[in-house]
This record gives sequence, structure tokens and C-alpha cells, in this order.
Amino acid sequence: MDSLKNKQSNKNMHTITASKRGQACVCFLSLLFAAVMTGCTGSKRNVPEEVYDEKESQQFRELAEEALDSCGTSTNYAEWMGEIFADKNPLISEMNIPGTHDTFTSYIRQEDIDSGLTPAFKKTQLLDIEGQWNAGVRCFDVRLANTRGSSNVPKELAERDEVGIFHTEYYCSINFDEVMSSIANLLMQHPTEACIVMLKVEKDSDLNNDFIKRIYDIVMPYDSLVVHNATADIRYEDCKGKMLIFQRWTSEAPQDPDH
Repeated sequence: MDSLKNKQSNKNMHTITASKRGQACVCFLSLLFAAVMTGCTGSKRNVPEEVYDEKESQQFRELAEEALDSCGTSTNYAEWMGEIFADKNPLISEMNIPGTHDTFTSYIRQEDIDSGLTPAFKKTQLLDIEGQWNAGVRCFDVRLANTRGSSNVPKELAERDEVGIFHTEYYCSINFDEVMSSIANLLMQHPTEACIVMLKVEKDSDLNNDFIKRIYDIVMPYDSLVVHNATADIRYEDCKGKMLIFQRWTSEAPQDPDH
């Protein structure tokens, strides 16, 4: 009888702990969102006066940093899928998968914000890709545009056809090939995990055959880590150790039938 009670107690304790961890993660992500949306990335520059409250901004920044200290750095969700679904194989559509908006804006340089080149509120994330992964994020919002001719990129990039990461017209100081390499490395380090990569062409002027082809050329070296021929009934085991890529455009530009 005592043994049964101990087992039940342990089970209850595990449930409570898991619940608290889940609440902490939700709180952490909510605080980050709230902090960013109030322009608390450290600069008042380019934030409309009517939506900016300096005291409130500072309070949200402090809350976000506290959440990073208590959850984002000390709690590790680097392999949460492998732990939760060790003996399960749910449909991907049945899984709650945390994601971030404009995932790679954390790479926007503070000096570009301070100089006025990039508005502070364009930086919607505080954690880099590894930090987000360790916090449990598995859906990445990737916005792509050609660096050539852009006024918000370094001069040497503005003269080359690079597939850059942008938030509207603002360059995030990282390119798509770097993003793919980072995601691939994380998947190889954590083969029990899967992730969703949502691709969007940020500028309508770039939605053409040449630019789409260059996107695919960057993806193809990681072909073994990409889910092929996905259908509505795709399951966790089909995606484990791989990225499921969604392209968020409809045009006459070439479509890759395997992705």
C-alpha cells in the first residue's frame, strides 16, 4: 500500500512540475511578446509617440529580462519533443508547436537601432536561434528578400544578389544560408526533434523565378534534413530529425514538388 501511495505521490509531483514548467514557458513567451510590442528593445527612436510610454516600456523590459533569467536560460527544452513523444506518434496537426514571429530579428544590430537605420520595434525577438530552440520554439518565421539595391544593408551586400533575412524593408544582419546552417546543426544535435520553417518572400518585387530558384539552391544542400512529400496526415515520426518547410507564396514562380 505504501508503495502505491509513493508511486501516486511521485506521479502527482511530476504532473505539478510539468504544469509549472509549461506555465513558465507560456509566461516567458508572453512577456517577450509584450516587451517587444511596447518598443522595449532599448530605444525610443522611431516609435510613434502616441504608443510609447517610457515607464511602461521599462517595466516590460525588466519583466522580459527576468523571464529570460528564470526560464529562458535556466530551463532547457532542447529535446522536449523526444521526451513527450517517446512512445507516441501523433499527427503533426495534433501537436502544439511554439513558434516566433519574425524569428531572426534578434540579429538586428543595436547600432543600427541607435543610429536610426532600423526602428526599434522591428526587433521582435531577444533570443538568437539557439536560445529560442532551447526555450522550446520549433516553428521559425523566415522572411526573405534580395539584398541588392536595399538602402538598409551594408554597401557590399547592397551590390550583391544575396538572399537576406528582412523584416519588411529592414535587413536583420543575417542571410538565409546562415539560417539554414543553424537550423540544420540544431537538428543534427537533437535528432529527436522536428521543426517547421515558414518561408515568406518579404518584397513583392522579389517574387520572381530567379529569386525563388536561389532560395531552393540554398535549401537543397540540406535535402536529407527536409521532409519530402508531406501530406495532411504526416506524423511526428515522419518529421523527426527534419524540418518541415512551408512556402508562403502563390505565383508563377517555380514550385518544388517535393517540399
